Amino acid sequence: MGLATESLAAAREIEGAYSRALVLHSIAEALGKAGLAMEAREAAVEAREAAIEALADAREERSVYFRARDLSSIAADLMKAGMITEAREAAMEARETAKKAFAAAREIEKTEHRARCFITFAEALVAAGMATDALDAAREIEEAEYRSMVFHLVASEMVEAGMVMEALAIAREIEDVSRGATVLMKVTDFWLERRQDDDVRNLLEETQSAVSKVFADEGRSWLMRDLAVILARLHSYCAAREAAEQCSISPDRLAAYTAILREYHIERDPSLARLFAAEKEEEEDD
Repeated sequence: MGLATESLAAAREIEGAYSRALVLHSIAEALGKAGLAMEAREAAVEAREAAIEALADAREERSVYFRARDLSSIAADLMKAGMITEAREAAMEARETAKKAFAAAREIEKTEHRARCFITFAEALVAAGMATDALDAAREIEEAEYRSMVFHLVASEMVEAGMVMEALAIAREIEDVSRGATVLMKVTDFWLERRQDDDVRNLLEETQSAVSKVFADEGRSWLMRDLAVILARLHSYCAAREAAEQCSISPDRLAAYTAILREYHIERDPSLARLFAAEKEEEEDD
């Protein structure tokens, strides 16, 4: 009880309403798990009040661009914190403000500044789960390099959300071949994790073709490494070795061959899969 009281007291001293809302929500969850239902409800109510205050503060931002960005960011964090009602309210306001922000951004004369404005805003929209709006922002960017950056960001987030067909459509719009190939790799990884090997094989030729068009040594090396891993997981060991040999950076080549050996042994002794998975978890914890 004493620790709970101290935690709540400390959270209430946080000046920023936005940060205070997130901390109070985390405390509410912890108190609930600890069986302190009354204290959890109290913290949850205060978290909601702080979230409302944060939204009010964001609405006071005079710049339509920063207001849209802040509302998008708030929506993203509130959604992650499980404050669904408040997150949806913020997201709806962000979307409406976005229309005004787009119009304002179009008026910026310098191409680079205009592009940077769209990129920052698109990143906030993606974080808020507003990928469609982020794509609208990306398509307003005149510079191919900056446009590719946002397309890659949006497509990657879509893969994480399981929207793989939408991500593939975006990947095919990306003019930067390296970023386009990376998205294709993410889609194949998504399918491999779900044992959708036929879908992976159907996409494999396109993926290999995309990787073959990357000529920068570093980018090509790590893409070949990832391609080798995918081929190994499909038990196409000869093709995987050929990809591994095209890794120009030693750590990439080593990682590729390690993956090939791992998949080869797992195929022959499936019980090893659990052992390799445990070792991977330990490495990630370290």
